Amino acid sequence: MPKRIVSVIPWTLLALCLSMFAFSVRTVKADGLVGDVNGDKKVDIKDYYLVAKAYGTNSNMPNWNPAYDLNNDQQVDVKDIYEVALHFGESI
Repeated sequence: MPKRIVSVIPWTLLALCLSMFAFSVRTVKADGLVGDVNGDKKVDIKDYYLVAKAYGTNSNMPNWNPAYDLNNDQQVDVKDIYEVALHFGESI
């Protein structure tokens, strides 16, 4: 596994654990599959990685991708990572 992925995982897991207690955010997506940011009809580690990699970005940044902002608050933060985790393993 590349070093960058390994270094991101502990921090995102910590943020995920903390967010489970701090937030109760629910989103709805038209196709019914919240968290499938890469469009492969399943919520898996690839989606988690993409959202975690975009962590800290917002709509004012040149590398902004609104697909990773699952709750539409103009930033990718722990709430978005939480949404992926909440729906992890789901598929169409």
